[in-house]
Amino acid sequence: MKRFYGSRGRWLLLLGALFLGGCQLSQTQPGPWVPVLENASFHFLNDAVNRSVMQVEETREMLHSGESGKAGEVLDEALLSLLKLQHYYLPVTEARQLIYDADRLYYLKASSETLEKLLAAKEKLIEVSNHNGEGVKKSVKEAILMIEDLQVAIESNPAIVAEKFRAVGERINLMAIKGELILGSGVLPEED
Repeated sequence: MKRFYGSRGRWLLLLGALFLGGCQLSQTQPGPWVPVLENASFHFLNDAVNRSVMQVEETREMLHSGESGKAGEVLDEALLSLLKLQHYYLPVTEARQLIYDADRLYYLKASSETLEKLLAAKEKLIEVSNHNGEGVKKSVKEAILMIEDLQVAIESNPAIVAEKFRAVGERINLMAIKGELILGSGVLPEED
């Protein structure tokens, strides 16, 4: 009997407690959470990082071969890629995650936490707006207005909240995936 209460027994008791706690939690959830979006890839982050790494490697090779003039240009391109990552892609990705989290919290009936996540997402988007040109500011402003509409719906019209979450999620996801188009032209492409 002493052996049962050893480390193996403690693990079994812990697993049993977690299982029972999970059963109770599953009874309180209103239903399964369905993600706002199906495609939540991070290829845009990989592309930005890979581009920067290649540019730094190219600069290093140029410096070793004595082409310091051209190396400066390539280094400027690498810096620009890193700044896009820092001031656009990462904050937009964080905003997207905050919106996903808010969606889950809303359906767990955690309204104040939901509103906190949406506020944090707006702050991330404002950060993007502050570090980019007018075209990006326009796309960000539209997304912020959509988040504000969602916040109002949460407090006054629950019947349309699911649709508002879907629309905001799609918008932010599109901003992340189409970042180069937005940064280049400053315009978010219209949905088909």
